[in-house]
Amino acid sequence: MEECIKCNEGTMQDAVYICGSTHYEVVDLSGNVLKTFGKHDLPANDVEIGDSKTVKFCSCGIYFN
Repeated sequence: MEECIKCNEGTMQDAVYICGSTHYEVVDLSGNVLKTFGKHDLPANDVEIGDSKTVKFCSCGIYFN
């Protein structure tokens, strides 16, 4: 695994940043939640719900595009 460019101590892994039905989260490639971010008030039929992008996630809690 790569070393984190921000904290220089954590390890980086491939992950996915996703817009869920009530909040944003980063999940690992198996779908396990790594970090949950703030809630949103998007309507259930909003086009952003389900959008995702591949990111790198550090064990220190930071993610990078």
